[in-house]
Amino acid sequence: MAKPSASLLKTAIMVQVTDQGTVIMGGDEVQIPGFAAILRREKAAILADKSKSLADATILIRADKFTQTGKVQEVIKAAKRTNSRNSCSGPEANAARSGACK
Repeated sequence: MAKPSASLLKTAIMVQVTDQGTVIMGGDEVQIPGFAAILRREKAAILADKSKSLADATILIRADKFTQTGKVQEVIKAAKRTNSRNSCSGPEANAARSGACK
C-alpha cells in the first residue's frame, strides 16, 4: 500500500466513497454533486485559519472495494476543481488500481 509522505499530512482531508456512490466527509454523507460544496466549505475553513494554507492540504480518498471506479474518478475530478492536491489511500482505493491517482 502506498503511503503519503508525512509532509503531505499537515492538513489531511479524509473522504470516503461508499459502495452506493455517496461521499462521507466530516460526518456529512452526500451524493457526489454535493461533495463539491462540502469541499468548498473545508477550503474556506482552511483559508480562515491563518496557521494553515491550501498548499498544506491533502485530500485522502478511500473507497469501498465495491465502489464503481467511475464514482471514485468523479470525486477526484471534484477535488481537482477545488485546486487541491489529492491522494488515494487504502487497499480499497479503486482509483489507485485504475491509475487515476498519481
